[in-house]
Amino acid sequence: MDQFYYGDNVDKWVNFKLALTQAFVFCNGVGNPLDMRNVRERVWKPALEAMGMSYRRPYETRHTAATLWLAAGEAPEWIARQMGHTTTKMLFAVYSRFVPNLTRQDGSAFEKLLAKSRLEGEQL
Repeated sequence: MDQFYYGDNVDKWVNFKLALTQAFVFCNGVGNPLDMRNVRERVWKPALEAMGMSYRRPYETRHTAATLWLAAGEAPEWIARQMGHTTTKMLFAVYSRFVPNLTRQDGSAFEKLLAKSRLEGEQL
């Protein structure tokens, strides 16, 4: 990595290299985890205010994401992986009740199939 040029500020380059060796995805300039109180007060709350939204914990965005993904028809297995779950059990237990029945897949499709077969004289 030493072949990359990071400008004239050697301290920033050293801190950048240090951050690359840390286990944190989001870290400060010296590789330590972010101070969540600082992020909440300086970034999160002002962003919500700018959008005209009432306060909600950042953690709640995970529930919003899962619900929107399910409503959009994303694969439950993929959503479960994004949420950090090893199976879809938790996903369906917690989030499925919030998904509107946009496709009417509530048993009525089977009823329609039976009605259609009766009208056309088909046997299933």
